[in-house]
Amino acid sequence: MVTTPTRKSNILDLVLTNEPNTVFDITIDSPFGNSDHHRVNFTLAFEQVTSKAPTTTEYGSESIAGNKRYHWSNADFDGMSDYLSNYDWSNLFSTHLTVNSM
Repeated sequence: MVTTPTRKSNILDLVLTNEPNTVFDITIDSPFGNSDHHRVNFTLAFEQVTSKAPTTTEYGSESIAGNKRYHWSNADFDGMSDYLSNYDWSNLFSTHLTVNSM
């Protein structure tokens, strides 16, 4: 979805979605602070459904009309970082050459 370079002459900053019709107005702006990557701004269109009262699960998320919302303030960021740091990314990307093969 990003078609303009975001760092030097390379497109390194992406917008990933499984619903391309919900992302629009993608623009590339000047870097934020002292970053050497340009900012990627975009608009995300979605419909908010609030027909049911939220129900909280044991995993710290709410379910509203079948949609799950996570409470990121309660997230285990150290655990996520450990998991992602120890994941065998080389194996994943050497056996799956395209996103459709994953």
